[in-house]
Amino acid sequence: MLAPPQADPAEQTLRSRGGDDGQTRRHFRDVGMTVLLAVVMLATLTVLGWVLVYVAAQGLKYLGPTFLTQNPPGNPSQAGGGFENGIIGSLIVVGMATLFSVPIGVAAAVAIIEYGGRFAAATGFVADVLVGLPSIVIGAFVYVLWVTHFGFSGVAGSIALAIIMLPLVVRATAEMLRLVPVALREAAASLGIGRARTIVSVVLPSARAGITTGVMLAVARAMGETDGFVKLLADKTTDRLLGAHILGPDAGTLIAELAIAMEFGASAEDVARTCHAHPSLNEAVKEAALAVDGRALHI
Repeated sequence: MLAPPQADPAEQTLRSRGGDDGQTRRHFRDVGMTVLLAVVMLATLTVLGWVLVYVAAQGLKYLGPTFLTQNPPGNPSQAGGGFENGIIGSLIVVGMATLFSVPIGVAAAVAIIEYGGRFAAATGFVADVLVGLPSIVIGAFVYVLWVTHFGFSGVAGSIALAIIMLPLVVRATAEMLRLVPVALREAAASLGIGRARTIVSVVLPSARAGITTGVMLAVARAMGETDGFVKLLADKTTDRLLGAHILGPDAGTLIAELAIAMEFGASAEDVARTCHAHPSLNEAVKEAALAVDGRALHI
């Protein structure tokens, strides 16, 4: 038998030193990158924290009881005022939409799950279609169906939001009803309870928590669709702008134009003749100016 060749002790020492040196370099590189990333993250969080603190400090100066109990000033260039009308208006419109959509949605879900049939299948198909329908299409539908006959009103907005909420309520309720165990229905039937009484007394209470969650999601979507509105007040004789109400999350981008127009004594006709890109958010100002004389082009 041949003995394995013996390695040179000096060569083994060089190899071990080379391995130790490579491991040390990798360790220092790892520590250096970790420290660098920590410093970058700390700097980013510091800037973000400073912005949040500054914005909160500036906003808290104007946030008080008057913000909830006063209306915005008629002139956008004036300071002060609150958002009482926007809060109350949103609660009324969304509340009416909830009253319209929830009973119909729950009844439709019960028909789909508990009774079935062709009508129930068609109802489920329509609900699926409405889920993906753009809100602008729903708004145009309500405009043709209601506004052209009865005029603009909060009821029209509630109907539009109810249509938006309806498919979400139907789908959420239907899924919750599917999760109710069949044994509960069979137990009720074995006691001689009719189907309608079983649904009202057993099935719906068992799915109450899930149905409530679905309704809350539908309300959240309805609140998100209420982007706001622009309303201009003008003198009946001279057409000079007297005030403006702009409600919505993007109101700040529209106030500047009207503040300048009112400062120079412009009329609603002057605002209407000003170029506004289409489609754009600023076009709402032009539509509001045209609406002073009943000449609005869009909804």
